[in-house]
Amino acid sequence: KKILLSEFVFPKETNIDWIQWKDDLVLRSQVFNFENLNTFKMDSLIKQDFDAYQEWLRSSERIENYINDGQTKIKECYLAEIKFRFNFYNHYKNKYDLESANLVYGNIKDLETKRFEHLYETNPSFKTFFKWRINQFLKIFSGNGKEPERAIIFSMYVILFFAFIYLLFPNSWDSLGKKRLMHRFEFFQKYLRRNDGMHTIYLEEQQEEISSYEEFKANLEKTKTELPSFFIKWSKPLYNASMFSSRIMARFLKSTDILKGKWQDLTPKQKRWKNLQIGFLLTIGLIYDLFIKMLNALMLSINTFTTLGFGEIPIKGLPRYLAIIQGFIGWFMLT
Repeated sequence: KKILLSEFVFPKETNIDWIQWKDDLVLRSQVFNFENLNTFKMDSLIKQDFDAYQEWLRSSERIENYINDGQTKIKECYLAEIKFRFNFYNHYKNKYDLESANLVYGNIKDLETKRFEHLYETNPSFKTFFKWRINQFLKIFSGNGKEPERAIIFSMYVILFFAFIYLLFPNSWDSLGKKRLMHRFEFFQKYLRRNDGMHTIYLEEQQEEISSYEEFKANLEKTKTELPSFFIKWSKPLYNASMFSSRIMARFLKSTDILKGKWQDLTPKQKRWKNLQIGFLLTIGLIYDLFIKMLNALMLSINTFTTLGFGEIPIKGLPRYLAIIQGFIGWFMLT
């Protein structure tokens, strides 16, 4: 049941958590004030049956009438209820009980939301509608500003939701992934038609890049006497770092190359092993491509949500318009 309290100031030593009231407080004086504004019903009850009037005073009906028709709809009642709760709010803040103070503030904002709803119903307009709805949104999104961690969680949900949509549609960031897939099948086609190992074919394909590194190294060796020693020392680690990925990949392919030789020259048993070998490598490649595609979708969503932008949205079709909507949502939520 609702609890009726008179308006008073708490002594500082009072120790009652707001959660014990369960948001069921009602300002007693305003209930009677509201009843005075509705004297017709009271007078009619007194004239008909005084006992019925006494019973009505003790009933919850009068409280519900006040809550539904007076607490937020009549300005005087609303302001008195807000002031009443701010006494609680200040009391808890003075006691450094921020948990209870935040709960009181949430209750105040709930009353304010009901007040805005009433104002919209009595005077429908774009302004009154958004005043009411934004109050509702802020309660869910950030606990009326008292729970900012909610904002982070909701932002993550929005980013992941749009990332999933972008994942279903192609974008320019994934164009390299398509080329990688085609190149991978061409690579294995060469491997199955030749006697060379995979690492040999890989190094052949990287020959242009490796040659440029070798040329870089050769030029350094030729000009040793013409360049400072520190310059040579710094250049060698740069060369090794540039060659690192090619060397690692070549070693990996060499270690996984179980069977060499043309496909047509292999025995049925060797072909089964070769199938397993290539199937394993293709699966790893596809998983890598899928991971990159998911990463691209996530990065695109974060980029759009935070409204960073690169001057061009790297997607086409429906997602392009969704990206604009997400950008607006991100701007609004971050603000």
